[in-house]
Amino acid sequence: MIDNYAEAGHGVLVISSDLTEIIGISDRVYVMHEGSVSAHLTGAEITEEAIAHAFFAHAAA
Repeated sequence: MIDNYAEAGHGVLVISSDLTEIIGISDRVYVMHEGSVSAHLTGAEITEEAIAHAFFAHAAA
């Protein structure tokens, strides 16, 4: 259903902690930590490693 909405030109916001799901369906990913965006990833940048790095690097600060 998400793909159908996106293919029709609609924006779809998905909030999930399941990285496999997010990586599989997203064109862009915003990583948030404590209410702040810590990274904006697109295309080939969307990897489990990049998402985890953005989250944990911000969490350690």
